[in-house]
Amino acid sequence: MLYARLLLLLVAAGVAHGFVRPTRQPRAALALGAKRALTDAAPSELEGKRILVRVDLNDDGEVSRKVAAIKPTVEALTAANAKVLLISHSGRPKSVGFEEEYSMKSVVGMVEEVLGQPCPLAPDCVGDAVDALVDKMAPGEVLLLENVRFHAGETADEEAFAKSLAAVADVFVQDAFGTAHRSHASTNRVPKMLSPSLAGVLMGEELRWLRDDLPSAARPLVGVVGGASVKSKRKLLSAMIDLHGVDEVVVGGGVALPLLKAKGLLADGASEDAFAAGELDLARAFLNDATAAGVKVTLPVDLIEAAGAPAVAAGAYASAACGDVGPDTATLFEARLATAGTAVWNGPMGRYEEEGLEAGTYGLARALGRLTQESGVATIVAGADSATAVSRAGGPAPSFVSTGGGAAVACLSGEVLAGAESLDDADEEVAAEERV
Repeated sequence: MLYARLLLLLVAAGVAHGFVRPTRQPRAALALGAKRALTDAAPSELEGKRILVRVDLNDDGEVSRKVAAIKPTVEALTAANAKVLLISHSGRPKSVGFEEEYSMKSVVGMVEEVLGQPCPLAPDCVGDAVDALVDKMAPGEVLLLENVRFHAGETADEEAFAKSLAAVADVFVQDAFGTAHRSHASTNRVPKMLSPSLAGVLMGEELRWLRDDLPSAARPLVGVVGGASVKSKRKLLSAMIDLHGVDEVVVGGGVALPLLKAKGLLADGASEDAFAAGELDLARAFLNDATAAGVKVTLPVDLIEAAGAPAVAAGAYASAACGDVGPDTATLFEARLATAGTAVWNGPMGRYEEEGLEAGTYGLARALGRLTQESGVATIVAGADSATAVSRAGGPAPSFVSTGGGAAVACLSGEVLAGAESLDDADEEVAAEERV
């Protein structure tokens, strides 16, 4: 059903813009094949089984959205009369062992409210006390395990710790897309120790929007990239051209300044020495690659250096720092997006978290939502800052807002995600009776 919904969006976008046939094709195959999903599992593989579900309930300001996002997976498992064990991390504990500040108890109330059922918190994620609680669970019940990062073996990806985690369950479900790029014990090793190991509803949705369906996305495919520096987005910029075969890249924020300088579009006062080492070389390389591939690059025409400062035309802008894009740029970017059949956005247009510098980023978020609402364009938002901007800006919702920060960027950049790679392949045919 999700695939059908995406297909309808993409077809609608193509019709609205007089397009169906792509103008460009991706130039490289995607890194991972399809993974076996929870929806592929036979009832006998789930009923009465202890199912360890890796979720991302890290309290980073977006936890309410993350809790809501795992609900479809949990409901599917409880409806299948499984015993559901939720396991997550929270923050980065400073030492080994329990730390009140990072306990999962801060999210228990929210989880229970969203799921509409009790979700007691275990005192740990491994050990005799956890085993005892799991033994007492009835089918359809949910148990939240304590912060997996209270054990050093988690981030060290230790096999012994992974075995301890796996011992408490029969089946593994990965629904923590936000940590899928981490090669940790609960995301990398445990899935290989349990069978089946499946992609949850959220995980499958993330992979489809950010990876699997982009090659067939309605054209033109427009990538929007912002953020602090070219260096921080170099893999993503390259992937936009080489992996996804975009038709246009719209660039804002600090990423745009070295590109403007490399093209001779900034004032002389913005000297090359003002840019971080290597930024201009990376900018020139990207521009050369875009030209060779026939990809249009759209850059800001005016910029704002600091809150309260006026917008300055790019040709008169003499700073190597970007507070926000100016109003003329916002109008230009929205006009370029209006030509898109599909749009993918990562990264703010400036220091949007500072009061007075949020207009460009919030305006972009609202523009993407309007494209979906008014024209049926598939709009995809990836990255923590971009997702935060969408929730703060208000207005119509884009088609898809990823729950991943670094994981979303890694996925779009074509990197292998350990948390996805470790799951069963979709073409694995293993008899249900063998999956115990």
